[in-house]
Amino acid sequence: MSLLEDLTRLEKLATPIRVAVAGTGQMGTDLVCQITKMNGMRVVLVAEIDVERGRRAFRLAGIPDDEVVVQNNPG
Repeated sequence: MSLLEDLTRLEKLATPIRVAVAGTGQMGTDLVCQITKMNGMRVVLVAEIDVERGRRAFRLAGIPDDEVVVQNNPG
């Protein structure tokens, strides 16, 4: 089975691979945008010091602000 077939199967089963992204600089934002377009994968968490930069990555990926939850629990 190919990767595309595996991801398509996961999408159909509603069991996508859940991805966390550390940082939303250029590469992190690119990851959020690309993964959002893929079947079978979901970005479920972004760890980012700058909250607005994290929100911007989701916005660029087409995720509206009302679907983004901000949690701030410094250690």
